[in-house]
Amino acid sequence: MWVIDFEASSLSRNSYPIEVGVTNGTRVYTSFIRPMDHWEDWSLESAEIHHIDRRTLFSDGVDAKAIAHMLNGILAGQNVYCDNAEWDGFWANVLFSDNGIHQNFAIKDIRGLFIGDDDGVESLIRQREKLIQSGNFILHRALDDAQLLWKALNAIQHRIILNIIGPFGRTICNSKTRYSTLHPHNLVVFNATICASDKKLWWGDIDLTVDEGRLIELAELVEQTVYLLPEFHSRLDYEMKPPIDKAIYSCTNSSGRLSSCYENDYHRDNGVLIRTKYNYT
Repeated sequence: MWVIDFEASSLSRNSYPIEVGVTNGTRVYTSFIRPMDHWEDWSLESAEIHHIDRRTLFSDGVDAKAIAHMLNGILAGQNVYCDNAEWDGFWANVLFSDNGIHQNFAIKDIRGLFIGDDDGVESLIRQREKLIQSGNFILHRALDDAQLLWKALNAIQHRIILNIIGPFGRTICNSKTRYSTLHPHNLVVFNATICASDKKLWWGDIDLTVDEGRLIELAELVEQTVYLLPEFHSRLDYEMKPPIDKAIYSCTNSSGRLSSCYENDYHRDNGVLIRTKYNYT
C-alpha cells in the first residue's frame, strides 16, 4: 500500500504543494517543490506549522514538472492513500494540471478502508497517537506524515483485510450444494485460504465470480501477489509456508488468473470469471 502526503502554501483554493512524501513501507520518495511562477500564495500561519521557509523552496526545491513525472513513475497505476483526499487530491491536481501532465495514479482517502468499521477507525487513531508519542516523527513534514500513516495502517492490517474480504471463516451459504445450484456458472471455492508467499492472510468461502475485485484490492494492500488455495492445501501443516504452487488462482494489484491446469474450466465474460465445468471444493 502506498501512502502520500503533501505540505502546502496554505489551506486556501489558491494554495499549491510545497513538499511531497510517499512510501509503501519499503520505498520512499520526498522532495521540496519549487514554486511555479504563478504560484504566489503564502500563509505565514501555515508556515508556523510546517516550518518550511519559502526561500528554501527556491534554493532546495525540485522543478514541479520533474516531480510530477517522478510521482507518475513511482506510483503508476496505484491507488495511493492519504488521510485527507479532499486536500491532498487538490494539491496533486494543482501539481499535475498546472504542468499539463496526466496523473496516472489515484488518490484515495483511508476512510474508504473503514466503511462501517468505527472500531477500526478508533484503532487507527490509537496507533497513530502511539507512534506520535514515540518521538520518531516530525509532524507536518510530508515524508514523516506519510510514514506515520503507513505504519499506523500496517499495525492494523488485519482489520483492513477483514473489511475488504469479510470475516475469517466466512460462509457464503449454509449448503454448498444449494449455492452451486443457485449460481451454476460461478467459480466458487469453499473453505479456501488466501495467502501471500510467506503467510496465511484469510480463510473462508470465496466466489471468484463475485469476489475477484476484492482479491485484487487485497493484493494492492499487501504489496504482494495473493494466492487462493483450496481446503486440502491450506491445512495447519502449511500455516507458515503455504504451498503456493498448488494455488487455484493468483492475482497482483492489477489482474488475476487461474492456474494453468484449470484454464480449460473457465472463461471470462465481460471481464468476469465464469465457471465452465465444476466447482473447486
